[in-house]
This record gives sequence, C-alpha cells and structure tokens, in this order.
Amino acid sequence: MRTTIASILLTTIFLMHSSLIFAGILQDSVRNQKTAHLHKPIDTLFAPSKISDPILTYQNLVYKNRLESIQKDVSLSYNEHVQKYIDIYTGRKEQIGKMLGLPEYYFPLFERALKAAGIPEELKFLTVVESALNPQAVSRSGAVGPWQFMYETAKGYGLIMDSYTDERKDPVKASHAAAKYLVDAYAQIGDWLLTIAAFNCGTGAVTRAITKSGGVADF
Repeated sequence: MRTTIASILLTTIFLMHSSLIFAGILQDSVRNQKTAHLHKPIDTLFAPSKISDPILTYQNLVYKNRLESIQKDVSLSYNEHVQKYIDIYTGRKEQIGKMLGLPEYYFPLFERALKAAGIPEELKFLTVVESALNPQAVSRSGAVGPWQFMYETAKGYGLIMDSYTDERKDPVKASHAAAKYLVDAYAQIGDWLLTIAAFNCGTGAVTRAITKSGGVADF
C-alpha cells in the first residue's frame, strides 16, 4: 500500500493482530500444556520445514510451532512484529495471570456465538486484545464490555443501553452482536485480518484504505 494515513492506520491494526496471535499462544498453552505437540523433541523443532529464518532462537521456534498448531481459518504469521507483542504481553505478569484463568469461563460463551454465526473460532481472541477479558472494561473513547462496543455500533446491532442496563457488558448478548458485526464486515471486505482491523477502526476506514491503495486489500 502507498503511504497514506489510512495505510498507517492499518499497519497499527496489524500490530494489534500480533497481540491476537499471542492470545492464541496463551490459550493454547493453558489447554495443552501436557500434550506432546508443545514438547516436541529438539530435532522436530529445528526441522527444515519449520524454519524460515536461520537466526531464530529456540524460544522463537517454540512460539512459531505453537502458532502453527492453533492456526485454523485466520492466518497466524510469525515475524518480528509478532515477537514484539509477545514480549510486551509476557512482561505484564499480573494481567497475564488474570487472563490465564478467565478464558475457561468466557471462551465457551464466545465460541458458541461465533459458531452460531458460522465464523472462525479464533476471533474469540479479539476480546483479549480489546478488553483483557474484562466485561466491565470502559475505554477512554467510551467503548464498553468484553468486545469494546461503541454506543452507536452496539445500538445498531440490537444491544440495549439505558439507565438500568448496558448489554455491551453482557458476555452472551455482546458476543452475538460482535459475531453479527464480524459477519457483516467480512461480507464487505472478504479477508479475516482486515475484518479484525475493521472491528477496531470501522469497516469504512478499512475500505477507504483499500481504495486509496488502489484496491490492494492486504497489509
């Protein structure tokens, strides 16, 4: 993409995608810490088919292997941007400690909503990036809940917000609304990584960036 404000925005969202990847590694570690594929012998980790960069360290290769083990419908590439955000997240020990326990309660709720909408299960990890799995989270811009819905967007997807309740904080209702948004965004954009970007900055911002780049619909 040519260097425009919109393309810079998408680059920023790409870094958010790196955090999404780390969230996948995190949950994979929790659920599968006793399984064989997380403890592969050294010769398997360093097999030629697994290495794209000869200077990767052993730890980097473990991250890369784990990404490959959880990848389904959404591309989970490994590069220096991804590693940067892995380093940032692993430095937040208190926050990570909380998030290690919360997925066991919240992820099944998110998974059911995404499955009902027919979209990739990996999108549940957006909630780690958006709210650190905190249903009471409120951003400086006014986004609320585990999926960080803005008021107008939430209203447009059927969530109720009044003096008595704010359904953006309801993990079940907000998840079904988020799934509908993701379905609509993907139908318009046709790429899951750009759909993730659209969830954060709006479908309009992504489509404008694609237009300014001459129709190039990737990062």
